[in-house]
Amino acid sequence: MLRAPPGWIDRVTGAVFATAVMGTPLNIAAAAAWIQDGTADRVIAWKRQEIKARQQLARTVLGDVVTGVPESQHAWLQLPSRWPADDFVREARQRGVLVTPGREFAVARHDTPNAVRISLGPPAERESLRKALTTLGDILADAPQAFGMTV
Repeated sequence: MLRAPPGWIDRVTGAVFATAVMGTPLNIAAAAAWIQDGTADRVIAWKRQEIKARQQLARTVLGDVVTGVPESQHAWLQLPSRWPADDFVREARQRGVLVTPGREFAVARHDTPNAVRISLGPPAERESLRKALTTLGDILADAPQAFGMTV
């Protein structure tokens, strides 16, 4: 039930109908068929297996500085104090790898971890992910540059 001030019923009704969202009939039919014939279960099982393998790859390449839930498409890379997250993100971007600083996910700015979030899902091939993770490991091993300083 929705209440509206007198004289607004037509406007509110129009807005409700304009913003109602649903799946298209073709997508709904395809999803129903996949559920019924088992395709959905197979896709879910494959995705879970792939995520687990990618999490393991991240831990193999980067070691104990990677944390997170093994069933997640994301992992956290804990940074040493010599690498402020924003500097690490900038260096990774310059080397062709995109990561997100922990502050983007912090509820309170004073409780921001010195970490970056790695998305393990996007590369279609695991080898591309391995190369990106190796690049992050190389950055970790390097000393940070003096960003923005002129000598």
